[in-house]
Amino acid sequence: MMVATTPVPPASSSDARTAEHTVVTTVLALSGLAAVLGLAVRALFDAANTLDLLALAALAVALLGFAGVVGWRRVSIRTAYRTLAVLACAYLLGDLSASLLGAVDPAGSEAALRPLPALVPFAYLFAFMGWGARRGLAVSGSLLLLIVLWSGALFVTGHAPMPGLDAALDFYLEFAVSNVLLLGLLVLFAKARGEVGEVQRALAAMGLLARTDVLTGVLNRRGFREQLEREAERSEGRACRLSFVLIDVDHFKRINDRYGHPAGDQVLAELGQLLTAMIRTSDELGRWGGEEFTILMRRAAPGEALFLADRLRRAVDEHTFSGVGALTASFGVAELGPGDSLDDLIKQADEALYRAKSSGRNRTCVSRRMMEAMAGGEAATPVRSKA
Repeated sequence: MMVATTPVPPASSSDARTAEHTVVTTVLALSGLAAVLGLAVRALFDAANTLDLLALAALAVALLGFAGVVGWRRVSIRTAYRTLAVLACAYLLGDLSASLLGAVDPAGSEAALRPLPALVPFAYLFAFMGWGARRGLAVSGSLLLLIVLWSGALFVTGHAPMPGLDAALDFYLEFAVSNVLLLGLLVLFAKARGEVGEVQRALAAMGLLARTDVLTGVLNRRGFREQLEREAERSEGRACRLSFVLIDVDHFKRINDRYGHPAGDQVLAELGQLLTAMIRTSDELGRWGGEEFTILMRRAAPGEALFLADRLRRAVDEHTFSGVGALTASFGVAELGPGDSLDDLIKQADEALYRAKSSGRNRTCVSRRMMEAMAGGEAATPVRSKA
């Protein structure tokens, strides 16, 4: 069985991703500005050595540049988090090394270690957001181990002044315990975030299935009606035309009686594919029920929906359906007018389809309001292009 692949409106979280991109971009930009401010303060008050200033300057440039890249959507949000984690780890290790190597007494070494408990959690958070629980834990644990081993190696080898024993023991003990607890909480957070994501994806898939016609792959009546309601609300009060096309396969019962219901299903699936391939990207295709299909046409100029619908009718007329051969379809077209409800719109299209059927089938008829608008009040005849 062939299944049409109409672009069903995804039940996705694109708005949430956009908001997350905005938040990350803002955080990057503010962090870069904070780094610039810190660089200025340290330079003015001569509170840091040259290596420390260079590391802070490099971090500021990297943060501001990456904020622009993320803002322009050049990278995914996960890549942004991973890059932030790498930048944070590099800065922490570089700043720690510069501060310890530049220290001249134990008090300087203690001052170099003091900011770590407040800064390291940011690297952990970015790592868990970028890599998830397992890899985030590996990256964060490696950073914690490197900080402890690297600073200890500088003290033991004499490259940095050894702080007081009590102060060193207190710092490393508090730092290790608090960071292990923090990593545990982040693991739980990452797992919970992943479970929430799985639930959201499952709910989105269920919602998509509930709005999709299984046979043809296009919107079912419920999904199409929801889309129609959203577009009607969006166009209310605006000069934005909405057209509704109702399509019915002519003599479809004969196809089922002669070739069997599987052949009838094949015809509907193939028709769905044909219509999907020919409608505009701004249009929506749905299966109204049985052998009836519907099309929502956005921003169609006056009378354009009639032209587009009749082009589809001719395509159906000229198509050879697998196992069945040629068949035809009738089309009814209506436009949403000022003060019209959706029920009014559907009723007008249904009435136009009825006239197409009663006029001999394989025709495209428009609502009486459209006929009056197109013909200046004169009666218009059903459209049927010559082969």
